[in-house]
Amino acid sequence: MAACDYMIGKIGYGTVSEALSYKLPFVFVRRDFFNEEPFVRNMLEYYQNGVEMIRRDLLTGRWAPYLQRAISLKPCYEGGVDGGKVTARILQDMDFGKNNTPQKNHAFTVLNICNLVYFWEKTCLRSVTPTNVINH
Repeated sequence: MAACDYMIGKIGYGTVSEALSYKLPFVFVRRDFFNEEPFVRNMLEYYQNGVEMIRRDLLTGRWAPYLQRAISLKPCYEGGVDGGKVTARILQDMDFGKNNTPQKNHAFTVLNICNLVYFWEKTCLRSVTPTNVINH
């Protein structure tokens, strides 16, 4: 990613987070039936990071105007990009009995942790533990 001038793809959490973290303009195509699309689109707009391409133009190779627009963007995301380490630290603290009482403002974080653990289980990444993520 660091060697790219821009990204082209379908909008989603993974591509948007990579585009934001690398401050890489993202030319995207809408996804049908992706309920979270408005939220990730808003992030791209807010951080001046995205250009929406019409699906027909993608399929017919009419990319030039979108790529020209993408090159002119000045992405400005300055937020954290260490979510994996933050999540691992929270899991480790919970495992060691620290800060294990979710407060109201931590409800979203706890939900994300549950999703992360489910992902780990389903993808058989049993060698990935909070401790070895933090130490790398």
